[in-house]
Amino acid sequence: MIQVFLDCETGGVDAKTDALLQVAGEVVVNGVVAEEFNYHMRPMPGKKVSASAQKVNGLTEEKIQTFADPTVAFLAFRTLLRKYGNPYVKSVPRLTLVGYNVGFDEQFIRQWFADNGERYLAAYFYWPAIDVAVLAAHVLGEDRKLLASFKLGDVACHFKCPGWGENLHDAMADIRLTRELYTACETATKKKYNPVVETQPDMDSQYRRSGRGFNGANLDD
Repeated sequence: MIQVFLDCETGGVDAKTDALLQVAGEVVVNGVVAEEFNYHMRPMPGKKVSASAQKVNGLTEEKIQTFADPTVAFLAFRTLLRKYGNPYVKSVPRLTLVGYNVGFDEQFIRQWFADNGERYLAAYFYWPAIDVAVLAAHVLGEDRKLLASFKLGDVACHFKCPGWGENLHDAMADIRLTRELYTACETATKKKYNPVVETQPDMDSQYRRSGRGFNGANLDD
């Protein structure tokens, strides 16, 4: 399986009107990180960046203007996807998108594709994407009440993920933490649904070694 762990930083919450500023992630092939990607880009023409988004992301207008052209960044990302899957060959498996609250990121990626004349995001990725927030909610069950919130940092802290104290609201840091949380959820799920079963003694073999059957009869008679 080829998974694309992906996180976005944006200029707001509306994919149609707000800018996509950063797309970062990791391509994971059969559980091993094959490569990382990290694209910073200027807003597409007509897209907005709110003051609150700048504050959350720690960005200034001057810093944003140093980012790459959004179309150049898009072409680089599309080339990366086509390295691992071909949307025009049905026999080639599609990619699996993974993220934390991944629906938010997916809508911005879908709009980014549309803004660059690429209509068929679904040709690259299987549906549905894997939402690590949902996996974590399933694993935690009623223990969710122990968390201060269900934000990535708080959930990762609860699972004792190594990178939980890093710089959140940077897409690269966020997605590394998301993959750590995904792995923790995977491990917890395996423990939950595949408990260690004690080996039961083979009674038939014991009786045969003793020369008697289950009813106590002598097997040599």
